[in-house]
Amino acid sequence: MRTERHWTEYELGKRADISQSTISTWYRKKQLPNLATLDKLSSAFGITLSQLVAEDGDLVELSREDKEVLNLYQCLTLKQRKLFIKFMDSLIHDQIQEDAEHEPEKCAEAGEDRENTEDGEKA
Repeated sequence: MRTERHWTEYELGKRADISQSTISTWYRKKQLPNLATLDKLSSAFGITLSQLVAEDGDLVELSREDKEVLNLYQCLTLKQRKLFIKFMDSLIHDQIQEDAEHEPEKCAEAGEDRENTEDGEKA
C-alpha cells in the first residue's frame, strides 16, 4: 500500500508517527506490527483497521465480538489504547504461561511469535 502511493518508508513513518527504522525492520525481518501500530498505519492511509488487514482488498469478515472490540478500541484515547495493549499482552503472557504447563510446544511457538512482534515494534 505504501508503494502504491509512492511513499518512502520515511514518509509513511512521518504520517503514522512511527520511526523509519521500525518500518525498515518490518520489511527486512518480515515482522508484523502490533495492534497499536496497525491502528497508526490505518490512520495514515485513511482507511479502517479492518481494511488494512484485509487480504486482496477484501474486507475481513469479523465476528460480532471482533467488531465490538474494534469499535471500543476506536473510542479510546491514545493513552488508553497503550494501556489496553499492555493489558492484552499481559493476558496473553499469563495464558502462555498456563498453557506451557499443559502444551509446552504450542506455547513455545506463541512466545516466539510474540517476541518477534515486540522486537519489530522496538526497533
